[in-house]
Amino acid sequence: MERHFAKLFWGNDGDNHRRHWVSWSTICLPIEQNGLAIRSLWDISHELAMKLWWRFREGHSLWSQFLLSTYLKGEEHPVLAKSHGSMSTSWRHMVQVEDESEEHIFCKIRCGLASFGLMTGWVIVPCTKW
Repeated sequence: MERHFAKLFWGNDGDNHRRHWVSWSTICLPIEQNGLAIRSLWDISHELAMKLWWRFREGHSLWSQFLLSTYLKGEEHPVLAKSHGSMSTSWRHMVQVEDESEEHIFCKIRCGLASFGLMTGWVIVPCTKW
């Protein structure tokens, strides 16, 4: 997909390919690092998987309960989740980013209620009540 973005950015005249003067990874750098601050699809996908893992860990949504019953059979703690070939691509991606996601999940307890939040380099999501 990023190849198509690059073609759109640099232009393409049918079979005549134009010269790419800068790599796509350089274009995706922040402006302070001489990039154009265009987000790479890999970064976006990675952040989305981390947010999905956080939402799954909250455990209160119907979607989260569905994943628990489908992939964990309701018996295991979410951090014990594993993936294998027969599971969905989204689930496998969520499990791949689980360790990194857990480093960014925080919990605040106020007035006996727990609030969870997720903080990463690109995303700061406010706490929600447990």
